[in-house]
Amino acid sequence: LVICSVNPNQEIEVLHKKTKRSLEKIMHMLDHDSGMQGIAGTGNMKTILKMRKQNKNAQLAIDVFCYHLKLWISRYIGLLNGVDCIVFTAGIGEHASMIREQALKEMDYAGIKLDYTKNNRNNEIISTKKSKVTVLVLPTDEEKQMFEEVKKVLN
Repeated sequence: LVICSVNPNQEIEVLHKKTKRSLEKIMHMLDHDSGMQGIAGTGNMKTILKMRKQNKNAQLAIDVFCYHLKLWISRYIGLLNGVDCIVFTAGIGEHASMIREQALKEMDYAGIKLDYTKNNRNNEIISTKKSKVTVLVLPTDEEKQMFEEVKKVLN
C-alpha cells in the first residue's frame, strides 16, 4: 500500500470508506503491514538482503527503500543548495554497503563519487578523494546515548 497524496488523511478516509475497516485497523495496517513488511513479508533489512536473490519481492523492497532514500538525499541537497557531507549510521547505514551504493548511484551531478572498494569494506570514509561531498559510515550506539541522557537527568 502506498499513499501518495498531499493530504494522507484524505487517503486514510478513502481507505476507511472503501474497505469498511475501522480507523484502528487501517492505522494498524499502515503501521505494521505496509512498507518493507508488506512487500517482502518482513521489515528486517538484514533478512531482506539475504533473501533478495531467491525472492523478487525482497529485491523489490530493497529497490523501493533505496528509491525513497535517494529521494530524501536529493531533496536535502536541493533544499540546502548542496551538502558537504552525507553520513550513514545505525544498522542499515553501517552494515549494508549495497544499500549505500544503490542510494548514491548516479549522484555525480551533486558532487558525490563513491569509492566502491571502501564502501564494500565499510570504511569510515567511502567517497573518493575527487568527490566534492564526503560520504561517511559512522557507528552509533543508541543504547549508550540513551543511557547517558537518562544519567544526566537523574543526576
